[in-house]
Amino acid sequence: MARGPATFASVIVPTRGRPDVLRRAIDSVRAQDLGDWEVIVADDGDGEGIAAAVSYADPRVRAVANAGRGQADARITALSLARGEFVCWLDDDDWWPDPGHLSLLRGRSAGERGFAYRGGWIVFEVGGVEASREPFDHEATPASMRVNNTVLTSSLAYPRELHRELGLLDRELGSYADWDWMLRMCDAGYPPHKLDGLGICYSIHDSNVSGAYDAPERKRYFERFAAKHGLEIELANHLRIHRELSN
Repeated sequence: MARGPATFASVIVPTRGRPDVLRRAIDSVRAQDLGDWEVIVADDGDGEGIAAAVSYADPRVRAVANAGRGQADARITALSLARGEFVCWLDDDDWWPDPGHLSLLRGRSAGERGFAYRGGWIVFEVGGVEASREPFDHEATPASMRVNNTVLTSSLAYPRELHRELGLLDRELGSYADWDWMLRMCDAGYPPHKLDGLGICYSIHDSNVSGAYDAPERKRYFERFAAKHGLEIELANHLRIHRELSN
């Protein structure tokens, strides 16, 4: 982990080729009523994300080219530069509509052992315009996390020091590195803790992996992930899980 002056939250944002939605994500962090944060954009594309981040001229918003390839590597690259007490994940096409999101995280129960998450909204977008939304507000426990991933990725927050204890992300799992990381935290005795309210907008649109959850490459990552943890589960995405749990 990087050294340097500490801050409360390091918000890591992997991105590839969509600077407009990236700006929306960054804007939602800059709108927080708690200013003790840093955004680290890891660009997995041709540099559009770096240019977007630099355009803010805000020293709290930094950008770097991905040292590897793919979303997991981009997150690892950002983590290598993080200085925050807490790490917060935020995908480039998601955003935090609640300006008190980081304040809520800071005000969590003292001495709470584990990682934080929060409910939010599944937002359906067509051509960059919101068409509809529905609430996504499900509980997560170490046991339930072995059946369904009910944690919105862009709500995940945990003490950065856990990477010193448990290692970095498993790049061999691609987009399932987030679920793997949460199971690893659970297995080490760091359970999920839900923060109040709906504070995340989770976008589903034509060009993200949430819509194409059964694509061949994603399926290979899923099978590798399930085998690693000995899970007997079916391939799904947050929307499908949400619909099944809501029935």
